[in-house]
Amino acid sequence: MRQFSRSQVAVVVMVSLFLLGLYGWREWTAPHRQKHAQPPGPMPVIIQITGKVCSPAAYDFPHPVAVSRAVAKAGGLLPGLEADPRWDEIVVENGGRIEVGADDAGRTTLRLGEMRASSLLVLGIPADVNRISARDLALIPGVSRNLAERIVAERERRGGYGSLEDLGEVKGVGPVTLKRLSSYLVVHEKRR
Repeated sequence: MRQFSRSQVAVVVMVSLFLLGLYGWREWTAPHRQKHAQPPGPMPVIIQITGKVCSPAAYDFPHPVAVSRAVAKAGGLLPGLEADPRWDEIVVENGGRIEVGADDAGRTTLRLGEMRASSLLVLGIPADVNRISARDLALIPGVSRNLAERIVAERERRGGYGSLEDLGEVKGVGPVTLKRLSSYLVVHEKRR
């Protein structure tokens, strides 16, 4: 068996220390590893505007906005329609849906609601567990069709969930699943 000389061992140790130091420096200076990274900015408020507007679509805003401002961002009303001055006072929250229409007399109508649950989930906006269907619940990663049906059945039995923690009483929803669901679901109000 061949022995290494002291100088050969010293070279191997020095090269190893150099490579270890280089690796450590690279990991320490990587942006995802920095201790003082900038926190992410606030999430935009996304509102869907449909109906009698020039450019119906979903638009993002820095904060909840009045209906009049949302309609203006959608290009305004179609020709021949006039906005109601009260629209300046009606504020729409994240995930809201504004539907502008017109009645038989040509007067502008307004219907407010929430975006479809599937749209909310795609946009990363939590959906109300008291309003989402079993079909849409099954779109959430890790929620089977059977679990979604159990969640809806329990909701109907109890008349709505008072909080997300109530989901823990559904068979198949343990602490890990409940934590995952909290990224996708909220409770806005208890359904009566």
